[in-house]
Amino acid sequence: MVKRSGRMKSLLVLCLVLVFVSEIKSQKLADAISFSTKVTGDFIYNHTGGIKKGYTYIGMEDFTINLSTETAGWWKGGNFFLHGLNGHGVGFSENYSGDLQVLSNIEAGDYTGLYEYYYSQDLGRFTFLFGQHDLNSEFIGTKYGGTFVNSSFGIAPSISLNVPVSIYPVAAPCIMVKYLTPSGFTYKVATYDGNPGDFESNRFNVQWNINSHEGFFSITEVEYNQVLGERSVSTYKAGTYYHSGEFVNYSDTSRLSKGNYGFYAIIDRPLFANSLGAGRGLCFFIQAGVAPQKFNMVSNYIGAGFRYHGILPNRFYDELGIAFARIGVGNDYYNSFRPVKKAETAIEATYRFVFGRRYTLQPCMQYIIDPGFGAYGSSLVSLLRFSLEY
Repeated sequence: MVKRSGRMKSLLVLCLVLVFVSEIKSQKLADAISFSTKVTGDFIYNHTGGIKKGYTYIGMEDFTINLSTETAGWWKGGNFFLHGLNGHGVGFSENYSGDLQVLSNIEAGDYTGLYEYYYSQDLGRFTFLFGQHDLNSEFIGTKYGGTFVNSSFGIAPSISLNVPVSIYPVAAPCIMVKYLTPSGFTYKVATYDGNPGDFESNRFNVQWNINSHEGFFSITEVEYNQVLGERSVSTYKAGTYYHSGEFVNYSDTSRLSKGNYGFYAIIDRPLFANSLGAGRGLCFFIQAGVAPQKFNMVSNYIGAGFRYHGILPNRFYDELGIAFARIGVGNDYYNSFRPVKKAETAIEATYRFVFGRRYTLQPCMQYIIDPGFGAYGSSLVSLLRFSLEY
């Protein structure tokens, strides 16, 4: 099985190379290739509580290449995608604040490698994808929660803290099918390798190690997109997932149980649709996730917040936001390991300045209540994020 996955990976990479090498002098090919680079950095300081006071810097660089086969004049609906990244800096949550949810969504340690490389094909209302893929780019995402810095507003921690999953900074091979209906519903289903690995076993994120021991991670999501005029304003998502691997049974920690699963739901919508249609508006989002207490440390998650777009005169693209994220311990895990508290809560307030639509500066304050389920005192953190996109 491992050899077969290695051959599939090699074939995919070979296809990518052939695509970029062949007809390189063609103007159509030049038009079909798009590049993007982005630099993001966080200056973070823990004022009180947590593991210790202190300051650190976390950085991330992204590089993406996309090739449209249709623009190149080859065939309709095809896209090759390549995504590399570099992450660096001392883990702030691990060394300073002590929170489990990870207060910076770019925290990853020191890492350089390929993140995603895949091929997708549109056929009518269907999209098929094969390759190494970031689950969070298609599933479990919240549009208005994307303003915030805390990791929980990107991927529900009732999933990421319980099972191995293909998210930043290490992705896994995937097969995905998506279907878009005329009525605004989108149905998605995907299967990923059950364990993307880590920096030690998969240093540059190019090794596919598919085997029965790691199992697979399967996810299904239904999304409804509400449109005002030609503008998408509200989305409603619900999904379920299943991991076929073995997990500790917290009702009896001496044995393992086969399989794990959970459910989630997300709402993104404006409060004043007319003002949003004019380009500004107050919006809110709600996230919720549940997982069986018997197999999971985090049995429930709830996150919610408000985002105001263009609140200041002449600052059309700026965003102001306040949100909270709370994870709860399952009773079986609590009875087995006796953490001090049954929940950890993060409260975030942020303002995102946008300059020329390519450069941002984002001050942020987070208050973490009972980080590590009360292992440390409540932490007050200030953060300043910058990003440059080309």
